[in-house]
Amino acid sequence: MAICYKKAKLDLNNILSKDLPEDFMRCFKLFYIFLILITDLNFAAIKIDANGGPDQSFAVPVGPSASFDSNSQRKYRLYVGATEEKEDNIFSVAYAQSDNKKFIPLFGEEVLFQNSKTLVLEGRVKNQKAVNNLEKIKNPLVGKAIAYLDLIGLDPAIVTLKNNIPENFMYLFLNDANSPKLKVSPILNDSNGQESSTIKQMLSLSGSIVAAVSPNGSFEYGQAGSGLALVKQMVETVERQLATCNNNKCKKSCDFCKKSCELKVFELFEASDANIDNKLEKNIKLNNLNKAAPLDISSTAVKINENLFSLTPVSTLFYDVLSTGYMGFDAISGSNSNDGLKSLVKIKLAKDDKLSILPIAPDAVFFDNLTCVGGSGANLNINVKFVNHFVTSTKLTYLVVLSVVNNQSFFYALPILAVGLEKGSLASLNALPVQSYKNDLFSGKVFAVPAKTAADFNLVDHPELVVGSLSHLPVSLQEASSVLASGDAVLITVNTGENKGVFSTQALFDDNGLIAGWTDWSRATGGDTGVDFIKIDEENGEVWSVEKNGLDVFRTTWGYGQEDNILGGTDKTNGFIQTTNNFFKESGVQGINEFIGGTISDMALTVTTGLNKIALAKTGTGSGTFLKPVLGDYLSWASFSEDGTWPSTATENSLFVGISGGKLNDLGPIVTSAIYTNLIESWLVVSGYNGLAIMTNNNGHGWLKLESLVFDGEFKKIKSPEKIIKIMADQDWLYILTNKLFQRVKLDSDSILNQEFKELEVLADVKDFKDMTDFIVFNNKIYLGTTQGLFYYDSGWQKAVVPGVELPIVSLNVLFGSYIDQLYVLSGYQGYNESYLNRFFIKKEEIKPIALSDKFFKNSLAPFLNFGSFVDYFYTDGFRWLRMQAENERINAVLAQLKNKGSLFSGIKGLTLPFEPKSSLVVGATSLKSVGSLIINGSFGLWVNE
Repeated sequence: MAICYKKAKLDLNNILSKDLPEDFMRCFKLFYIFLILITDLNFAAIKIDANGGPDQSFAVPVGPSASFDSNSQRKYRLYVGATEEKEDNIFSVAYAQSDNKKFIPLFGEEVLFQNSKTLVLEGRVKNQKAVNNLEKIKNPLVGKAIAYLDLIGLDPAIVTLKNNIPENFMYLFLNDANSPKLKVSPILNDSNGQESSTIKQMLSLSGSIVAAVSPNGSFEYGQAGSGLALVKQMVETVERQLATCNNNKCKKSCDFCKKSCELKVFELFEASDANIDNKLEKNIKLNNLNKAAPLDISSTAVKINENLFSLTPVSTLFYDVLSTGYMGFDAISGSNSNDGLKSLVKIKLAKDDKLSILPIAPDAVFFDNLTCVGGSGANLNINVKFVNHFVTSTKLTYLVVLSVVNNQSFFYALPILAVGLEKGSLASLNALPVQSYKNDLFSGKVFAVPAKTAADFNLVDHPELVVGSLSHLPVSLQEASSVLASGDAVLITVNTGENKGVFSTQALFDDNGLIAGWTDWSRATGGDTGVDFIKIDEENGEVWSVEKNGLDVFRTTWGYGQEDNILGGTDKTNGFIQTTNNFFKESGVQGINEFIGGTISDMALTVTTGLNKIALAKTGTGSGTFLKPVLGDYLSWASFSEDGTWPSTATENSLFVGISGGKLNDLGPIVTSAIYTNLIESWLVVSGYNGLAIMTNNNGHGWLKLESLVFDGEFKKIKSPEKIIKIMADQDWLYILTNKLFQRVKLDSDSILNQEFKELEVLADVKDFKDMTDFIVFNNKIYLGTTQGLFYYDSGWQKAVVPGVELPIVSLNVLFGSYIDQLYVLSGYQGYNESYLNRFFIKKEEIKPIALSDKFFKNSLAPFLNFGSFVDYFYTDGFRWLRMQAENERINAVLAQLKNKGSLFSGIKGLTLPFEPKSSLVVGATSLKSVGSLIINGSFGLWVNE
């Protein structure tokens, strides 16, 4: 089977009259079917309404939140709680699901209150059944402010505020579709068994809640009596009733003592001390179980040597993979030089409901060793503001911790043990992960060696673990409003300052699967509105954002960006998406590239290309690393020409330039673009099926600095190969690839006027490789995909070993990082209907790509993913994984949650929904760094997620 010219994207409705090879046409009808999730067909960004009227989601700002992910059995649901009291506000706790656009109050003005259970004894003790005893009462949550909100299983647990102080009990909403109910816990006791004063923090843990409670008589946490109360649902068992009624203090009025077949008891939550001896439990009254486990300034789990000066719970996390909870503190150590602290503790729940509070690592790890979770020194202050987690695509467990240590921010990904008695503790940085197998089949990879000494956990020697590494941050870390880890990405939100919005960085891995670097921080969702926090539904990639200081809630979705004031503009016609789609209405968008920096100053230039047309748009503006997205009306600030010239009507305020005709008519379908610079001046170069054209002035010159969409020039065609697949510019070379020829050239004004290249080097042709399919070049490193495999240039072409079945290379994709670069290699053959995705890392000072240690079997490397069918293209931003796939010429839509589970067909799973745009082909995906929006393009034009 002939290998198709993969990068030459054509509009099939407009090329049928062209004189093109039959096999070329046949291939392109099969190529580039993009399988991606499409959810909403009207708007790019959906505002989720509540009771705030037309201008905002909520009348009262929301803050506390909890969510559970969607799966095949349930839809994603986000719960939010009001931060302020408001009379008659039934939206004090409300929820929204992924399939609707409106929040629903948890209850109305009245609620079914479950205040008792009836246990019916039938024969033997263990044969009992529960009968609900319900009554309708006035909803106690109406108008309340919510301090904390979390989940027991799928049911929200709620702590309200009274006089701006969290109360010392909680409500539980029983999420029963047939008869939703509200329950209330007893007042939680402190670690002395007395009524606590307030709840200071709460953590969802294995179907229960761990509440940090302050001691009786004090609203401050840390002094004796402070502790963690375990709160869970329970129905008092007949055995416990029997023990109670047989107790000497049992009153004869006890239902069981009356030998009634019905036992009526008030249903409590159980709150238990960590030190209860389960053997004696049957002799302990229920109320005595309501006693917090001690955790205060004198606890060995947090102090090193002398007692802490203060201890305040700040952040919580449940790491479900490890069945471990974490609580982070703002703590200050004692006043002696050999004192110290551990500001993050592990919390585990045993089967007998014993609560264990454990240090994150032994004291020795922190002696003379300052980290983001512990250290030594007099009056040391460590505030663990955010703690999150992820299992990387290399199957290793990390904690993501943002701490403020003596007023200095620390942001690290910390390796965590996933096996053994110390599971959940810090892992040694000096030990490699361990791979496990079952019957020679790969079953996992874990950190298995704990950190025992300071030498085991010297973060100074591991700068690659700094989240984002050397890249610039959008703000001071102390200004981050939230942190979230998802997939291989870490995201932060910012709601104040110069750079507001959502930003992400993606972890990169070495051959052992360890984090070895990060991509630069960039915008992750559309717009620069201040964002308080986000939630990600990892099943479908939707991002929920709480904005405007808690008054607005949005959900990203796919569409044409209409009326969302980001790329969509202010109505259905004037946004970037609509203006572009209208301009390319007859041909679709065959290529899209964004250019930032270099000789383009103070803006982002996005270039879209199609049949005999190109468009340039100003999608970002400003200076520095993080540009501001251009919002609103593109159409009113658009200029067009039909003779191949740059429109003379363009001004400094122009946002969109559309160019057609002239020499562009000679190119046919224009598939891609590049900005070439000879280190003095720059030119816009576009390539099509019939060659290259360059935007230049009458003297052959380009621009020295492009600061707006103003230029005086026209496209000039230059002698070049035809049937171009791809062009790229790097250093002062322009690289050009056809399936039979790979060359690099240089340009200057004279060569452009003479319609020939200044210099030309043939890097490969049919004598070297029968067919070439793709290439990547950066910093003079060259990687070439061919039908014979992957090659890299190092004093000649060297072949790289691609694990798995050797198939033609379909596409290459590179992620640029701080210490390493990550190369994704997609190989496949349509005739066999199979594809594989491999990944390599490339050290900054080296050229040779090294395969990651992905495995299916014990004694051999394997691809990262085996798709089980032919796939054309792969894209990831770390928290979304997309694939393009030819499927018998059908247009479907799939968001692929691609995870290597060690199985032979990892990567097959995907979420398939209808693909709304009418399309004969879909080309690719790109994320505009200036805006944060994810865009796909094809014969339908542009389709955006933001």
